[in-house]
Amino acid sequence: ANRLATQLERDGIEANAIHGNKSQNARTRALKSFKDGELRVLVATDIAARGLDIEALPHVVNYDLPHVAEDYVHRIGRTGRAGATGEAVSLISPEERPLLAAIERLMNRRVELRVIGGFEGAGTPERELPHRAPHAHQRPQQHARPQAQPNRHRRPPQQPQRAPQQAQRQHVRAEAQQPQYAQAQAELQPVPPQPVPGYRPLTAHATQHRVPSLLGGRPQRRR
Repeated sequence: ANRLATQLERDGIEANAIHGNKSQNARTRALKSFKDGELRVLVATDIAARGLDIEALPHVVNYDLPHVAEDYVHRIGRTGRAGATGEAVSLISPEERPLLAAIERLMNRRVELRVIGGFEGAGTPERELPHRAPHAHQRPQQHARPQAQPNRHRRPPQQPQRAPQQAQRQHVRAEAQQPQYAQAQAELQPVPPQPVPGYRPLTAHATQHRVPSLLGGRPQRRR
């Protein structure tokens, strides 16, 4: 409503708007100015227009069709009151044809359609977006740095060589372990029996001399 009233003011038509966001005093002053003839157009929303009572209002213009058909009856009821005559004009676009059909079904009558010269087939006006200059704090875009391509012929990484000090430590450790290994091998060798003092080993004798001696007799010669 405010945008429409501002546009009418720019076109040289005295207008003001009333709606729910305005205070009661602002709405009262705007309505008084319209009744006194100081304003030629009073732009009102559906809620604000229901309580209006203006005598001898000649015209009601619907800038767009309401989505509820009953609201159309309340709008045009502001004119032609108490047996007076009035005229209601509605601006309709092709997209609002279903809303018009609902209004005609509610009133059970057809609404006369007129095409105003200069508005047929106008289409939607094209709007050009203004070019916005970059802000002062906005940094210019930097070009991306070229990335290095991977080298397919890259040699495999070599194993790191051991430090001389570390190799020397391992060599000394191996030499220190050799005497311990030799001592363990010596402990595993069999130890020869030691002679017992006073022990006399048995002397091997012939069978014919050994058996009679055991029986207490002398050996006999064979005949």
